[in-house]
Parts: sequence; structure tokens; C-alpha cells
Amino acid sequence: MPRRRAGQHARDGVGVQDASRERSLWSALSPSVAVAFVPTPRLALWLACEGLLAFNRPRFLIENGGEVWRGGRGGLRVVLGIEVRFRAKNSRRP
Repeated sequence: MPRRRAGQHARDGVGVQDASRERSLWSALSPSVAVAFVPTPRLALWLACEGLLAFNRPRFLIENGGEVWRGGRGGLRVVLGIEVRFRAKNSRRP
């Protein structure tokens, strides 16, 4: 299910005259999908894939020097996991 993410990107100028702290908005759409394989009731193996599509990209600028860095347009994260499931002592089996 796609999620919207937003935050603030802050940076400090270093090694330049009149360096200052700058802030800019960062936002992206983050669609994701996951699948789990459960071979036993106490163990699951899962695979998740999450994309990132930026709406606006923060950037570093130096006056009279132009753009030094700009955030990417998107990204991809893939996670493989092992899940161990514990049952509470007082829980009932379905």
C-alpha cells in the first residue's frame, strides 16, 4: 500500500564564506509489498520490497557556485527476514 512520507532536510555550510544552516522540505510516495512463507507456526520467512518516488528533492547550493548536491529521484529497498513467533503462556490455540 502506498504511503506518503515527508520531512525536513537540514544542512550546514562548511568551508565556505558566510556559511549558514539551511532547511528544505522533502516528500515522497513510498509503495511497498511484502510476502511471508510460514513453514511452521513459530517460524516465518518473508521478503519485502519498498520503492521511493520523490515529489521534491532537497539540494545544496553555493551562491555564485551553483548546485553542489541534489537528492535522488527515487530508491528501492529489498529486505529478507526471518521471524520467530512466540506465544504467550496464557494464550489459547485457535
